[in-house]
Amino acid sequence: VLSLSVSLMIRGLFFLTRYQLGMTDLQNLILALLSGITYIIGAQISHRIEKNISSRKVILLLLLFQLIIPLLCYAYHSFMHLIVFFSIFTFANGMTWPFAESYASAGLDRKASSSSIGIYNICWSSAVPLAMFLSGLLISKYAIGFFTFVSFGVFISMLPVLFLPEKIPHKESSSEDDCVENEKIASIEQLLLSSRWSMFFSYCIIQLINSLLPGRFYELGISLAIAGFAAGLIDLSRIAGFIFMSRTHCWHGNKISLILSSPALALGFILCMFTTKLTHIIIGELIIGLFAAVSYYSALFYAMHMKNASVNAGAVHESVIGLGFVVGPIAGILSEKIIQLQP
Repeated sequence: VLSLSVSLMIRGLFFLTRYQLGMTDLQNLILALLSGITYIIGAQISHRIEKNISSRKVILLLLLFQLIIPLLCYAYHSFMHLIVFFSIFTFANGMTWPFAESYASAGLDRKASSSSIGIYNICWSSAVPLAMFLSGLLISKYAIGFFTFVSFGVFISMLPVLFLPEKIPHKESSSEDDCVENEKIASIEQLLLSSRWSMFFSYCIIQLINSLLPGRFYELGISLAIAGFAAGLIDLSRIAGFIFMSRTHCWHGNKISLILSSPALALGFILCMFTTKLTHIIIGELIIGLFAAVSYYSALFYAMHMKNASVNAGAVHESVIGLGFVVGPIAGILSEKIIQLQP
């Protein structure tokens, strides 16, 4: 539910600004850049807050921020207002997910943790395409009123948090069986590093796609409703990848999938941004979604497996995502400036 609401805000906002508020691609890139920076900051300090207050209370407090901010955006939605409010929203959101990831895998062995992370990934990722399909419809019908749907969804997501354990149930110590499990994955540190680099690259591309694809659809004369639906296809492909990885363990320690990820992501981006046919854009989205799933799932699994499902492990994971959110828009802004300088 939280993923649905957050995706309406973080992904749908770019359609609102482009189609309803008349903002430019450059303004969208600036919004994306600043939100990425605050997302990293939120993720980085999440584990420090855990030391002073229970995990459940932290999540409730962060969700309260994410409930109030969209209502402020509804009342004040100029570009400067959105810069401030959107940055605060992504700051709180970046701080939330490390706690969720820690709850999702704490106290489990390798295979159980892999399956649990799979359920977690399928849950949050399945909400994203639904949010994209809804965002086009809600924005076209209610315009800025769609912010109220975001707040309502966040409120609903607060209710299950009341039933979480006060503290995350980490293992007290590693058993001999855990040591044996660790030995079964050779070069796990190298695999974690590789998967994080691939995930970083995937989120650079995803953030560029998020901020620029609405303008691409707009230029091609595609309606808002169809554009919102088409933009969600990247997430359907990602869900398919998550489902496969959650039901198998053959990819544990496998290097080939990670070697293929970055070239495939680059190909998908080229198809999305440098072709004029909707079918080619859709193919590019499907490729990006599939290999973004491979890199994300691998990075989270290896991190949680190595670090006993700690909040800090989730914080580093989310910081890598946030760094992709930052570098992607920077590359886009520089590209815009280079194009403007050409005679």
